[in-house]
Amino acid sequence: MTIPDEFFNKSLKTSQNTFELCVNLIVYAYLNLVASGKTYSRSQIEQIVGVVKKRKLVKRLPLEDYLRNDLVKTFVDPNKHLFDLDLYSFVPGVEEQNGNVATGILDIKVFSPLLDNSYFIFECKRVNHQLLDKYVAEGIVRFVNRQYYPKGNISLAGMIAFLESSESKHEITVNISFDIFEELLNRFRHQVNFQGSLTRKTLNCDRKQVKKFNSVYESTHGRTGGPINIFHLVFDYNNIVVQ
Repeated sequence: MTIPDEFFNKSLKTSQNTFELCVNLIVYAYLNLVASGKTYSRSQIEQIVGVVKKRKLVKRLPLEDYLRNDLVKTFVDPNKHLFDLDLYSFVPGVEEQNGNVATGILDIKVFSPLLDNSYFIFECKRVNHQLLDKYVAEGIVRFVNRQYYPKGNISLAGMIAFLESSESKHEITVNISFDIFEELLNRFRHQVNFQGSLTRKTLNCDRKQVKKFNSVYESTHGRTGGPINIFHLVFDYNNIVVQ
């Protein structure tokens, strides 16, 4: 593979453009998933997880990890070239470390082997009315307290929300998701050092279906060493994950 000269003129640590290309790609991947008509059977996934655990091949494989892995493998990786991200790896389930001590598992780590110690994180969470608090406690908080990005000045991160529930009464629909996330952030404003207000992000992309996608929200949070901007990619899986 020939490495273009312009690649070396960009720093992943400071390039919002590169991060936003990653966001565009992940949104494009989700839209391709929707267009494919693919669905996931909750019961079949639980059966697979049970077999895998019985064989002691892995310690855990919750539903959100299954959805994440397939999104990356089937819909993100094959389309990296469309967003000039051929030289970047999107790797699910990677340890975050601080001084060679593991501080957590990153859902998706985006990095290039050509840029040492520089990376972006996308945290994935299932979201419904029963799991909203976990979106904060096991997601946003990890960026604010530097469990994720323990060192360096990376100020951009992503949260991928899989909207789905095994019970329809707990579902959150996309059309009310902005209000739900806004209320959630305001309720935990002090715990996550939420600054300002939640905003809708207009994606800068040549692909019309991506540019029209209006379920990416942005929030800013104070933390030691400088604030972090979190992009919330809200994906409707309510009709994709079936019983």
